[in-house]
Amino acid sequence: LNTLALCYEILFRMSVPIAQKHGIKIEHLGAVDWLAKYPTLKAALSEAMAATAGNTNGILRFDLEYGGQEEIADAVAEVIAESDSPK
Repeated sequence: LNTLALCYEILFRMSVPIAQKHGIKIEHLGAVDWLAKYPTLKAALSEAMAATAGNTNGILRFDLEYGGQEEIADAVAEVIAESDSPK
């Protein structure tokens, strides 16, 4: 998983300028507890979300812990709740 974590880290770092250019907000859905094992990945994700938090043209959501049914159900419930809320 170290190689995969490194790929995600690179993805987040490279995505920020593109997201900024197009006004896209980067978010993460699901559990993040396991990121403690990968501090540089956790930092890259946090920095990407912080850097794009004010963007309003769209949202790019990641769920890195997509193997578990609970995380998928939680993420879907969050998206549904957000889509039902008034804008």
